[in-house]
Parts: sequence; structure tokens; C-alpha cells
Amino acid sequence: MDSAYSMTNNEAVALRNERTIQPCFVGGTAMKSLRPVITVREIPPACSQARADLPSLQTYVSSTPSHGEALVLEYLCQGVICGIYNDRGMQYDVLESGRRIEPFRRVGKTEDNNVIQPNLILTDGTWVWPGALPYYVAIYHLQLPTEFLHHAERQNWHIDPASVPVEELNWDAFDSVAVASVV
Repeated sequence: MDSAYSMTNNEAVALRNERTIQPCFVGGTAMKSLRPVITVREIPPACSQARADLPSLQTYVSSTPSHGEALVLEYLCQGVICGIYNDRGMQYDVLESGRRIEPFRRVGKTEDNNVIQPNLILTDGTWVWPGALPYYVAIYHLQLPTEFLHHAERQNWHIDPASVPVEELNWDAFDSVAVASVV
């Protein structure tokens, strides 16, 4: 295990622990609930049996990249770490049994925040996704929901970490059994 993995993992565990003990209100203000980019039965793997009625990740797979796939990948990789999901299954490809999802380095990030682990939880302040999502987009050319893509485009495909108040965000919807509503 390299030191970047340990450091990132430890930092993410600390973030998850802080999030776990926070109340639903911070300073008298309700925490903002994040919307999952995709809600599928296989992710997170630990919840797959309870999520059996949800669509499969396979329904988002495409044989060819979308027109803006590079922008989508860049946007997802800019996500701000808001937690860690303690499910070892997140480190393995749910569509190809036994295939490990390797951590990858973000371009242009400081040394202590440049590795994305597949079990990290990332956000742009509105949407939430697992660190594994860029892997699935790159390998399987996932077609993500239009509403998310329009949101990212309105942000000019850029996430400003300073504008993401992690301590005020609630990412419980990430592993919810219910299907996320689409507006």
C-alpha cells in the first residue's frame, strides 16, 4: 500500500467520521441533501440486495463514448471529497467480477489530495457520486442523466472547491434504497 493511498484513505475516514456525528442541522441551518448522479442496484455493492428493484448499472452502458465524455470525466474528477464509503466491494468492478478498480491521480492537485479511491464519495455541492464513477464512465461509456450533465455544463465543467461547504452537506441519498427523483 503506497503512502498516497494511506493518506487519502485516512483523511477520507476522518471526513466520514465527522459526517457521521454531525446533526441534521448545522448552526440552526438544515444540512443540504445531495442528489446521487446515478442510483443503481449494484453501487454500493453492500446494498445491492436491498436495492434489487433499482435499475442495473448495465442500463447506463454504451458501446461508444458520448460527444462530451472527456468533459464529463474531467468534471467528475474535480469532485470534492465529502466522505468515504466503507465497502470493500466499491474497489471492484461490479460489471466484471474480480476486476479491481485502481486508484488514479488527479491532474493539477496538491500531493495530499491527488488520488481518487473508488470508495471515496465526491460532490460538486449539489450532486454526489462514488470515486468509482469516472472509472465506469471511461471504461463503459456510461450515459449519465441529462439533468446532471446540464448542471455540469451550467458550471462550465468546473467545480470550485471553495464553494462546496462539505460540513453542511448530507450525502445519505448515495446509498438510499429509494430511487432518486428526477425533476
